[in-house]
Amino acid sequence: MENNNYICVGKIVNTHGLNGEIKLYPYLNDMDDYKKINTVILASNEDGKSIQNNDIFNILKMRYQKNMILMTVENIDNIEDAQRIKNYFVYAKKEDIEEEDGFFYSDVIGFLVVDKNLGVVGTVLEVYSGAAQDIFIIQKNNDNNVNSANKTFMIPSVKQFIKSFDWDNKIVNVELIDGMLE
Repeated sequence: MENNNYICVGKIVNTHGLNGEIKLYPYLNDMDDYKKINTVILASNEDGKSIQNNDIFNILKMRYQKNMILMTVENIDNIEDAQRIKNYFVYAKKEDIEEEDGFFYSDVIGFLVVDKNLGVVGTVLEVYSGAAQDIFIIQKNNDNNVNSANKTFMIPSVKQFIKSFDWDNKIVNVELIDGMLE
């Protein structure tokens, strides 16, 4: 989304019931972060360019179902309205969600990944929450120093591998071990 005050917190993947309840696939790592959100903005595409002022909705009810969130929002009170916003992306104000590390993983999507020995090895494609730790998915660089037979590789989000973030230059500094790029 172009406005840096908002973060994409999920995608509406389906309806639930007949009264306008929506099923949200969550993008945040901590399900408790959703309890802090009172209003959401709905956008028909992930870059948020389609957001209009009338796309702001108060959350009336929210509950968890397995790994999904069931949500009822203002002015969506029947299945037809809910179906109309299926596949929309849901945004919330960043200030409503406090991340303990001081940043959101979505902030590093697109950052260059630079290994101290190999140089640029790729770009952060996505970050997802794994069982033991979060995982950075890296799109490999087509440079000669990286075997690009596999187009992506994973880096666990631990201090052993993720060394630092250069926010000004949009770089994640890493220290990879042998075999990690294969």
